Amino acid sequence: MILYASYSSNLNQPVLSADTPTTITYNTIDIENGISLVSNSQITVQYSGIYEFSFSPQVEKTQGTNANVSWWVRVNGNDVSNSDSYINLVSNSAKQLPFVSVVLSLNQGDYVELVMVSDSDYVRLTAISATTSPYNSPAAPSIIVVLKNIGVAAVAYTSTSGSSGTSGTSGTDGTSGSSGTSGTSGTDGTSG
Repeated sequence: MILYASYSSNLNQPVLSADTPTTITYNTIDIENGISLVSNSQITVQYSGIYEFSFSPQVEKTQGTNANVSWWVRVNGNDVSNSDSYINLVSNSAKQLPFVSVVLSLNQGDYVELVMVSDSDYVRLTAISATTSPYNSPAAPSIIVVLKNIGVAAVAYTSTSGSSGTSGTSGTDGTSGSSGTSGTSGTDGTSG
């Protein structure tokens, strides 16, 4: 079975405040199979395995000076080591669209979250509506995430033994062999 999901948001998502980690949320289920979205932020797997988690945030700084922004992955509320990614925003209202991919080993029932933080109060994920003029174009979500199963975790499976089969019937007895020949009598001994 192929397991996959894609979620997005058509809402702007500002950081809560400078230097405060902000959990990213999703309000659109683009597609899902064997994976589900819980509480708008927890991407939950129904099967253990190796998964690729990819995300593309459309980020901008609306005012102020340069701003550093980073994103990292959490599994079951715990930060995943080596999953942090950084960018620096220089110009105001200039949108950037980084793409990051992380491979995770997940167990049945685990959930993945994406966290963003900035040293500026003026950073947000920005959604852009569909356009009709001067040309037609679809909406641009503030964030798109994809989680897909790419392999099976190496797991040792154990099971109970089955019942024993019935015994076969005994074979027939063989015939007896012929009797051996009698030996010769011994010589008489000497009298005394």
